[in-house]
Amino acid sequence: MMNLDFIDFIGSTVEKKSVKGVPDKFDTRIDIDAADIKNDKLNVLFSYRVNYEPEGTFINLYGVAGFSGDEIQKGFDKSKKKISDELKDGMLTALNHVCSINAVFIARVFDLAPPIIPVKLKGVKVKKQ
Repeated sequence: MMNLDFIDFIGSTVEKKSVKGVPDKFDTRIDIDAADIKNDKLNVLFSYRVNYEPEGTFINLYGVAGFSGDEIQKGFDKSKKKISDELKDGMLTALNHVCSINAVFIARVFDLAPPIIPVKLKGVKVKKQ
């Protein structure tokens, strides 16, 4: 099991291009810019960006995150500094959860839509016994 041990935000940038209404839509992007293992922890430098359309408003968060767990040694190639796709999926999910919640507070200050993608839930019929 992989664990997110810490996130240390080191910077942010916000730019609001328009003051009229709420943007039509937004997209989120998370990039892992660098990665290295120290003391059995995978430390990554990441950037989280929300782009609001159509006018080009955005929120950027930058930081360092540390991950630990058995998957780290298997999923990271030290010589190439490459993260396996399976490991990266889990890391991006964890980063998205933390970053999107923090970006909500920034979005409120600038009167932007919260950058959270709602999960679609389905009801399940339960058989009576």
